[in-house]
Amino acid sequence: MTSFKQLQISSENYVKYQELKNIIIMTLIYFKKPQDIETTMEKIFC
Repeated sequence: MTSFKQLQISSENYVKYQELKNIIIMTLIYFKKPQDIETTMEKIFC
């Protein structure tokens, strides 16, 4: 049971992570700074 619950939590975190990533990408595209997308992604996710 414990491992399943941990798995559920990590999958929820993964979804939130993906949503956050999409929001960041959309924001950068909205402000038309495509050259900043890669550096921003590296700073946040690496």
